[in-house]
Amino acid sequence: MKKQKKIIDKYDPIIYPRLLYCCKNCTLKDLRDRFTTRDGSEISDIWDPSSKTFTFYALDKKTKQWVILVCMGYKRKNTADYISDICHEAEHVKQSIFEDIGLPTTVDSQEADAYLVGWAAKCIYATFIKK
Repeated sequence: MKKQKKIIDKYDPIIYPRLLYCCKNCTLKDLRDRFTTRDGSEISDIWDPSSKTFTFYALDKKTKQWVILVCMGYKRKNTADYISDICHEAEHVKQSIFEDIGLPTTVDSQEADAYLVGWAAKCIYATFIKK
């Protein structure tokens, strides 16, 4: 079986003060080499090996910037599951950024919510389809 190529892509939402990293086929070691949790503890403290796709707050070891990290590395049987997972993680990205900047999610913020979820979904998808 061919080993999957490790991918770590960086995306900048421009108007929000957080970078998004989308990782595909990364091992725990790959993540630990580049990131820690925001309090400085090792990622293994929050890693759930049974989860193949997840989003969490992280700290880029090089830049010391707070970032949002989306990791994926699995094979699904149908396109609907891929779409569902990408949308699910995009919502986590939006919620994480809004929490960081103190912006509540309300009926009045629906347009900002939708744009940020759409942007995050495009980023996750762009990394996801890379071979």
